Amino acid sequence: MELEEEIEKILKNKPGGMTVHDIAQQLMEKGVLNDNDSSVCYFQVHARTHNMPEIFERRGDKVKLKK
Repeated sequence: MELEEEIEKILKNKPGGMTVHDIAQQLMEKGVLNDNDSSVCYFQVHARTHNMPEIFERRGDKVKLKK
């Protein structure tokens, strides 16, 4: 499964969205992102959600699914 699909699954039940940090933390807990450096995981989530505006809506550090 692609990273953006995992992010979508997390955000599906969070209509108000989540911070990039919280999304990265959940992905690390699920074992989707296995890097020991949390800043790398944070950057991966930040980059993926920033580069996919057709799926994700960004407001600062907060991400939610587009309607």
